[in-house]
Amino acid sequence: MPKLKKSFTKKNKKVVILTLDANFFADRAIQAWDRQEYYKATKYCRQAIALEKNNYIHHYNLASILAEMGCFEESNRTLEIILEELEPSMHDCLYYIANNYACLSNLLKSEEYLIKYLEADANGIFAEEAREMLDRISEGLGKNGNPKTQNRHPAGKEYSLACTLLENGNLSEAIKHLQPLALKYVNFLPAWNKLTLAYCYIDKFTAAEAAAKHVLTKDSKNIEALCNMTLIYHQQKKLGQVSSLVKTLSKVLPLDPTMIYKIATTLGTVGKHHLAYNLFKNIIDYYEPPSLYLYHYLALASVNLGQLTRAFNYWHKACKIDPDNDVINFFIYLIKTTGSTHLPLPYKFIMPFAELLLAPNDSALASKLAATLKHNGISSLSYIWAVKYGSPVAREAAKDLAYALPPAKLSEILKPFTRSRTSAKENAKRIALLLLMLAKQKEDSSKNKKTIIKLKK
Repeated sequence: MPKLKKSFTKKNKKVVILTLDANFFADRAIQAWDRQEYYKATKYCRQAIALEKNNYIHHYNLASILAEMGCFEESNRTLEIILEELEPSMHDCLYYIANNYACLSNLLKSEEYLIKYLEADANGIFAEEAREMLDRISEGLGKNGNPKTQNRHPAGKEYSLACTLLENGNLSEAIKHLQPLALKYVNFLPAWNKLTLAYCYIDKFTAAEAAAKHVLTKDSKNIEALCNMTLIYHQQKKLGQVSSLVKTLSKVLPLDPTMIYKIATTLGTVGKHHLAYNLFKNIIDYYEPPSLYLYHYLALASVNLGQLTRAFNYWHKACKIDPDNDVINFFIYLIKTTGSTHLPLPYKFIMPFAELLLAPNDSALASKLAATLKHNGISSLSYIWAVKYGSPVAREAAKDLAYALPPAKLSEILKPFTRSRTSAKENAKRIALLLLMLAKQKEDSSKNKKTIIKLKK
């Protein structure tokens, strides 16, 4: 039986009896974990295990903390104990083992356990992430994919096509593929999560909310759906629901860095910049080597916390990885020239004006373009920067915006801005004139081509 700890007060000599059972040490472990006192946390976890050897939750918590400390091999040994001796049906452990092997750069072992996970639970919580990891590992191993990973789900090929369309900004086509897929395979939650995102991108938040709720009825702890729902409520200004979900997400620390990114960007978007910064820092400290994207997100969180010097340090580190990256160079320029004028910065890795090109149709694009010019925010500044300083790719994107609408419609939207005489609207006027000039150049070029074709005939 566990020993009792007694505490006396001199005045009334009351005795407080504290039962040092497994739950006591488990709670202490979580508290130490929250304070990032990892060695204390492992000590308390082991004390909980000593008192309840057959409780797999204590072993799981220990494995999570060990992974966070970078002790990936020991974490895997602990997860194997769960699978072999305590709870063989806890298939998520297979996914966590795969992540640990990836962190150890053992891609073959990581691939092996990802396949085991998908074979055991094809529609599991981490099925989408597991498939994406397999694709990345296949690329890293220089092969077209393990035969065992092919056609892992009847909807696999269709889903991959929809994801590609979504990533390329072809939202309408992505939704056309995702809607029937989600309805046919109601338990294929990755498709529902992607459908939620697609609806969000085209501002259909009621549909997005319904899709996210569908996922949560099937899996109440689905991290991606919880994040999506947080962003939907934030957009709808449902502050009470946002607050509740933020509390939930702030207590979650997955083993998968991809999910940590998702939680961090979600928390940052709803204004919890300190939590976002800590999570991004956690990735760099315990999970994966620094990358261009990670440095950028750390810089964004730093700026939003008012730490401009720290932000520049992260962006300069990113520049060492890719000196010509437009996104990094634009944000350095933005903060140097405007300081904290445009806070908070969005947690995205994209040239701000390029988001206009994701509009699902001409009407939405026209509305967003007019709003962008009216507000003179970072989208406007990024467009001017791209034309003036950007790489050929950025300049091409600037042209694409000019070509995205019919010339008559573009002229109708932009002409009011070209007549502006106030200094506050100077950027809007410059952009309007640039867009009209680019559109006219394309129109003249098309006319010349037609003339040449007629002459040839």
